[in-house]
Amino acid sequence: MRGPDTSPAGVSVVIPVKDRAGMLAETLRSVAAQTVQPAEVIVVDDGSSDDSASVAERAGATVLRTPAGPVGPSAARNLALEGVRTELVCALDSDDLLLPRMLERLAAALRESPESPFAFARALIASREAGEWRPRGVIGPREGELEHPLGALYARNFVPSCAVVARTAAVREVGAYSLASWFMEDHHLWVRLAGLGVPAFVPEILSVYREHPGNRHDPVRMRAATEAITDLAADDPRLREFVPERRGTQFVDLATAALRRRQPITAARAAWALVLKEGQRRRTLAAAVRHWRGRRRTADAALEEWRADTELRALLASYR
Repeated sequence: MRGPDTSPAGVSVVIPVKDRAGMLAETLRSVAAQTVQPAEVIVVDDGSSDDSASVAERAGATVLRTPAGPVGPSAARNLALEGVRTELVCALDSDDLLLPRMLERLAAALRESPESPFAFARALIASREAGEWRPRGVIGPREGELEHPLGALYARNFVPSCAVVARTAAVREVGAYSLASWFMEDHHLWVRLAGLGVPAFVPEILSVYREHPGNRHDPVRMRAATEAITDLAADDPRLREFVPERRGTQFVDLATAALRRRQPITAARAAWALVLKEGQRRRTLAAAVRHWRGRRRTADAALEEWRADTELRALLASYR
């Protein structure tokens, strides 16, 4: 993927949207509240039937429209990336919320780590229910994962989609977002970027991933997306030794999503395809157990941090 020169300093923020006018307004408000303002905010309206585009225009964003109707989040982001002229880029979803120092802290991390293709922070998973915010977990690396960041990230996505600032040239070098992934396209990109160099990590919660009924969690479609990530090992020998850990993580995530939607047959098929059918079953099962326990620990950690951080609670209370 080629684009214009990226010599100008600063960060461009890229947001695809489809029928999320209300949430988009909140996302754009959190972008406007950054301590370091983005050079440009580009919103791609992917065939919305509501007034998402008007919301973006009123917020001062540059609005692009997909010419032939909805194309999906990957293609929508790539459309925006074609016009990015800044050295750094931050891709958000239309329901994310940024804490005020996110762009400042991640851009600084990249200045301090010139070889890193991207910088990332931790993100709080939260939902708004009955007018109140509730913590659900924290997205970020677990103990030991940064010792082998490429393999660990391949096995489990610990990079929040809403807490990344990347070098625009690096994103273009690896071909930007894969059109083969309608789900988990961000994870696919993070693994390819991490293949260029070790990412910079800022161990702070700097964004909020919102859980709500509109999140994309279809277990059947997730399976194809997760396999697209697993298949990256075919082209990168550095990933092959982590395939059992990757499959253990896949099994837990797919089975959990399927059971939440009362699809036990889908969960059983995941167990057969990812654990019983493949080799190195013990290693895969051990990875699955570690991942399951890790999910429980992150939920507990989120609750502890939520209770301790009065500033975060007050900030989120201002968003609906």
